[in-house]
Amino acid sequence: MNNTIPDRIHQVITESVRSMMEAALTTSEYVRPVNVEDHWTWEEREVKVKELLKQYKRTASLEGAGTGFGGIWLGLADFPLLLSIKMKFLFDAAQLCGMNIHSYEDRVYLLHVFMLAYSSDDVRKQTKEKVMNWKDVPLEEKNVDWKTLQMEYRDTLDIVKLLQIVPGIGAVVGFVAN
Repeated sequence: MNNTIPDRIHQVITESVRSMMEAALTTSEYVRPVNVEDHWTWEEREVKVKELLKQYKRTASLEGAGTGFGGIWLGLADFPLLLSIKMKFLFDAAQLCGMNIHSYEDRVYLLHVFMLAYSSDDVRKQTKEKVMNWKDVPLEEKNVDWKTLQMEYRDTLDIVKLLQIVPGIGAVVGFVAN
């Protein structure tokens, strides 16, 4: 399917996704302090991440229902809104796990983790190798392949998000999907 889409369209979508995600790398919008106690054990941190996940799932579900209820016009807003919710969760969870999210390299690492979660098997395998051996990966190979990232992310959501803009069922689909 991706081969039938003109390259110019891929370029526009890639640039949009890159811009949204680079905001996560260069701004403090996603970097709000999360209460983390140094004495917490890994198990306690894991409990906090699970609580955070419940909160973000609830937020994403409500966002999906709201944009799904609005049909095609609000459905267009769903992509950047859902992406923002996912990125914010990722950065908050990273803080709970002890990552230095003020470090540019750690933020790039988090984008690779994001890509790991939303990729086909082939890309997931390559990305997993990078993530697992991050310290040994040469600097030039740590760059994000924005076109691959946006295509893989978009492809995991296509059919569900298409159903979300259908009047009537869009709100239910958006609530469940997000």
